[in-house]
Amino acid sequence: MLCKQQFSNSLFRTTSRAVTIVLTVAIGFALTIALTQPTQAQTYKVIYNFTGGLDGAGPFAGLTMDQAGNFYGTTLFGGATGNGTVFRLSRSGSGWFVIPLYSFQGGTDGAYPYSRVVFGPDGSLYGTTLGGGYYCGNCANGGCGIVFNLKPPATVPPAALSPWKETVLYRFSGGSDGGAPGTGNLAF
Repeated sequence: MLCKQQFSNSLFRTTSRAVTIVLTVAIGFALTIALTQPTQAQTYKVIYNFTGGLDGAGPFAGLTMDQAGNFYGTTLFGGATGNGTVFRLSRSGSGWFVIPLYSFQGGTDGAYPYSRVVFGPDGSLYGTTLGGGYYCGNCANGGCGIVFNLKPPATVPPAALSPWKETVLYRFSGGSDGGAPGTGNLAF
């Protein structure tokens, strides 16, 4: 049988533990409430509407940003021949404007870029197209797609509307190498 002193000590320890637990939970809850920032509603603003002309149409892929805050992307359609473009989206005052960098011709240079362009270690742009390249009969759209590299014009300073130089790095055959690369992005 416990004596009064032992019972009192046991009751005190139990009460002390309960109070400690309750205080810990209460302080944790209070800190969570106090340190949680209120959520802000997201806003949506259209910064550019493609015309379907030389600037392109159907920008399905994401954008890639450079160090100056310009965005680079692709359009699946539009451009000079309707086979898609690579563009730069730049800020001008309070608005944005698009500069077409390259317009795919739909032949061996590729057609229908569907994924984003990425910057390579040399600072130039790299990407893929769904079609174009060599027509091999295995793929639709006159070819099975390509991997390309785009570099700015060699003029110093580069003229704003000068097309970039494309180099085809690989043409898919539609055989064991695959074809029509879709939404996957190149990676270095």
